[in-house]
Amino acid sequence: MQEDKKNKYRQQQEKEWAEFNHEKAFALLIKATAMLDRAGVPYHLEGGTLLGLVRDGDLLPWDDDLDISVPSGFALKAYGALLPLLLKGWRIDKRKWKTVFKSLAVKGIRIIKVRDRSRGRFRSGRVYLDVLVKKEFEGFCYWQAKGRLMKVSAKYYDGYDEIEVGTAKFKVPVGYKAYLTEKYGDWSFPVKEWDCGKDEKTIVE
Repeated sequence: MQEDKKNKYRQQQEKEWAEFNHEKAFALLIKATAMLDRAGVPYHLEGGTLLGLVRDGDLLPWDDDLDISVPSGFALKAYGALLPLLLKGWRIDKRKWKTVFKSLAVKGIRIIKVRDRSRGRFRSGRVYLDVLVKKEFEGFCYWQAKGRLMKVSAKYYDGYDEIEVGTAKFKVPVGYKAYLTEKYGDWSFPVKEWDCGKDEKTIVE
């Protein structure tokens, strides 16, 4: 009987770890962007996070992570700015560029991941926030996602626009509606089945 209770509790925990908690995610987004602002690190909302907050005023119900971006020159500073999240029960990892692309030779940090640490100190938790590091080169900004190289005009990152969601304010790319069109095409209608490694319209290679 005791073993059954343990198994039931373990199964419940595994379910909670597997699910993406949108309320928790939005609170993290507010906290993380405020940390970057205080550290003087420029950032922009990205991907499905940008799309959901612009179109629907909320995170996409089927999305399973948050996306923001920072310029490559601020990658280390962004990592340092987010380190205090360790004291709030999160885990911070940074990964370097490894894939060799024909279009761009780049080194250094390519992404910073913020993970849920509810599974314990030494177990990999669920990814809640991806901080994409974008490299500017010859008028374009490049980044990597799901092993693919992507790019858009650097004009979208020449400053920022701002959107309000409830009482929160977030920085977004300049001309963010045109930017969303470059990424998704017609983004006015929800599309649940989307794989950025295959469907993203900004893929270079």
